[in-house]
Amino acid sequence: MLLITGVFTASAQEVIAHRGYHAKANGAHNSIGAFVAAIESGFTMSEFDIVRTAKGERIVAHGPKHGQMKIAESSFEELRTEPLVNGEQIPSLTEFLEMTTKYPEARLIVEIKSDSAEEELVSCDVVYKELERLGLLERSTFISFSQQICDYFAQKGYPTLYLAGDMKPKTAKERGYEGINYHSAIYKLKPNWIRKAHNMGLKAGVWTVNSEKVAKWAIRKGLDYITSDDPEMVRELIANKEVRREKRKRDRR
Repeated sequence: MLLITGVFTASAQEVIAHRGYHAKANGAHNSIGAFVAAIESGFTMSEFDIVRTAKGERIVAHGPKHGQMKIAESSFEELRTEPLVNGEQIPSLTEFLEMTTKYPEARLIVEIKSDSAEEELVSCDVVYKELERLGLLERSTFISFSQQICDYFAQKGYPTLYLAGDMKPKTAKERGYEGINYHSAIYKLKPNWIRKAHNMGLKAGVWTVNSEKVAKWAIRKGLDYITSDDPEMVRELIANKEVRREKRKRDRR
């Protein structure tokens, strides 16, 4: 879930709350409570997933299951009969997006999930129109493992980050993407991709960082976006780095 807020410097790093700050919403991933918890905790960038039900309804959930029900084989009405772990009902796409309009500082990191190439484009159209209706497009960044989904939004001029890890920064640049957003293992296999992305004016992000060791590595490497299930941990490490940097500056004076 990345909005347009200006040009980043090499040291500017932002934390993305993965499926919201669900640790503060009793573990309810992709819930309205998790999104609100992220915003209220100062994490303006929050990622969420969009999937399709058996009747073609779009809901905010990771999938493929909600409880014991397969989302692709269940209706929204059926899915609502089983609450999330924090007691909320699973939100429709419209309910979720209407909630985000109450938080103008929120920057939406949107991931569309689909079972087929044909369905991907249908979902892209549905999501685009709903974001447009609610005036949220300029606050949205689109992420996907699918090149087709990334192409759809990049061609419309919206920031897009590719997730799969099999694309060179040069190719991402040629396709009009804002950047790449890969697992740390990819960057360790391709250690020059972060530098190459930055040299081309692209962003480089990493998912999903849940250990201090990997978070420290990501911060040291200057990755622009760090997605985490524990955003507080990452933010504290970034803050500690800045404190140490300022101390070194004072010591040199």
